Amino acid sequence: MTCLFSQEDLYYPHPLVQDILWVTLHKVVEPVLMNWPGKKLREKTLRSAMEHIHYEDENTRYVCIGPVNKVLNMLCCWVEDPNSEAFKLHLPRINDYLWIAKDGMKMQGYNGSQLWDTSFAAQAIMSTDLVKEYSITLRKAHEFIKTSQVLEDCPGDLDNWYCHISKGAWPFSTRDHGWPISDCTVEGLKATLLLSKLPSDIVGEPLEPNRIYDAVNVILSLQNGDGGFATSELTRSYHWLENRTTKLVIMLDKNWLRFNRASDEYGEIIAEGYFISSDPKDEVHHVPLGPSAMKVGIDLVRKNDAFLWRPSTIMSTIDDDVGSIIAWPADKVIIS
Repeated sequence: MTCLFSQEDLYYPHPLVQDILWVTLHKVVEPVLMNWPGKKLREKTLRSAMEHIHYEDENTRYVCIGPVNKVLNMLCCWVEDPNSEAFKLHLPRINDYLWIAKDGMKMQGYNGSQLWDTSFAAQAIMSTDLVKEYSITLRKAHEFIKTSQVLEDCPGDLDNWYCHISKGAWPFSTRDHGWPISDCTVEGLKATLLLSKLPSDIVGEPLEPNRIYDAVNVILSLQNGDGGFATSELTRSYHWLENRTTKLVIMLDKNWLRFNRASDEYGEIIAEGYFISSDPKDEVHHVPLGPSAMKVGIDLVRKNDAFLWRPSTIMSTIDDDVGSIIAWPADKVIIS
């Protein structure tokens, strides 16, 4: 099988095992599935795939989780029946992803970040002395956040559809999208709790207690076995899928475990942030982590002039790494 592509489009060079797999599927497996009795299995599999596609379409109001599978789902519905109601419902929701820039039309990677932006904007205003001045803005933000909360789980057996509970969660964008996101749920809940402390004549009525309980329930359900949280949902897959020798999967939602403090050799606290990995094969700035080390993200620096454990030509002190990911000795990371 000959692969023709532009070098600019090659995101990651194909390892040999991947090319062997694709050729085997194309040259061996596909001919078997195109003829009896393999054709029967293929037809059953396609029906199952279409059922899952329709399930996602219906539960995201045909927005889908993102633009890539939005287009793929729409094409599958068209192949199934060009005149189907499902395909017709897909068409108007293409506009959720399109916008016009200076150099032409673009398709964004999500249908927006409305809930995410609104939650942070409301929290930013409340951290100032301008609450009364921006009372109308806060009232509208409060109403939007309450409206955006997902109020029910998807129907049916969630395990059968590979879905998680969503009642009480907040999405990244709008309730139409509906996919529960861990960090968005936290920020949505945080914003509503802060807003509930303000007078209702300024920001409107607070969120009902039962909806707060639902949000907490979703957050706790998204906690991984080791106590950490991934950025979107539970970490269900395996880290070996991202092994550099295969690269068959290039995206795995990693676990993020908060750590309280990073100390130096004298025990002095120099930074706060979050734990990412302790896998010796994991890399930090293209260098393997190695034994007895942790990969951490830095949120807050306590000692600006503290030297990095692994300095580089452009970064030598911890102050250079706020918002960045670094390696740090495992015995100097305090997790709680």
